Amino acid sequence: MNSLNSVILEGEVISRKETLSEGVSRFNFTVASYRTTKDVNGKQIEVITEVPCIAYGCLAENVKKYATLGRGICEVGRLSGSEGQLSLTVEYVEYKGGLLC
Repeated sequence: MNSLNSVILEGEVISRKETLSEGVSRFNFTVASYRTTKDVNGKQIEVITEVPCIAYGCLAENVKKYATLGRGICEVGRLSGSEGQLSLTVEYVEYKGGLLC
């Protein structure tokens, strides 16, 4: 049985690293997502979640060009990895400011 594996992630780009994977363009980057919550004493705190992301092929080239450090980004993809090392394999990207890919 196939299970649904779809993730929507919005945040900002905090790291970038281009690599080649078996002759295919691959671009690794990390997105930080921020949210505000309250601790046990009622004090407001900011929680930061850093998610490693991977784009392949022409999407990797696009992300390399437009996903600059600090830029807002919204991605759709699927979780991949094993042994507690999960990452988001990106399938669609929308940049803050209106660029769709």
